[in-house]
Amino acid sequence: MAGDASAFYRVAQGVLRFSFRVLQGLQVDGLENVPAQGACLIVSNHCSWLDPPVLGCSLAHRQLHFMAKKELFERPLLGRVIRALGAFPVERGQADRKSLRLALDLLGQGRIVCLFPEGTRGRGGPMGPWHVGVAMLANHAGVPIVPAALTGTRNLLEERAQKPARSPIRVRFGPALHFHALTGTSRERLHKVQAGVQQMLDGMQ
Repeated sequence: MAGDASAFYRVAQGVLRFSFRVLQGLQVDGLENVPAQGACLIVSNHCSWLDPPVLGCSLAHRQLHFMAKKELFERPLLGRVIRALGAFPVERGQADRKSLRLALDLLGQGRIVCLFPEGTRGRGGPMGPWHVGVAMLANHAGVPIVPAALTGTRNLLEERAQKPARSPIRVRFGPALHFHALTGTSRERLHKVQAGVQQMLDGMQ
């Protein structure tokens, strides 16, 4: 829904979008693959703490609700800000049923939930293994999955400090997938979704 975001979210989204475009030449492709309304899961690679704000400001027409590690919410100021922006906590390293229910509730309201299935920031190159909990959520939710790939966030500050030339931040959204339509076990289907994200990443290098 275009109107599902709070005024605070819209202001933050606009400021960040302008800032990333000016500072690093933000480029976004495949917006037509993200539904204009209705629920979907966005799954993306993860290489920097900048990834959530970059993805969030890339979709001017929707709000993203991020599943973020619980530790971030224990920092008083940061916790309040990211909650106000629609993020919700997950206990890493275990099957967190509370966060799963929250994600399903948001999807049931027709919203977008965004996950980083690696569970932690990568170091570039091939992605690490995805947590099987993503497959559990996809099975229960039954909503389209939109694969996303992003590059250029990890070295933004280093590049600006070391050289005038800049590599733009690039975000690409792929065509939506339907988890139940893929063949194989849940884990095999999850691997197919991950392979799609990796393929987009390889094409962006």
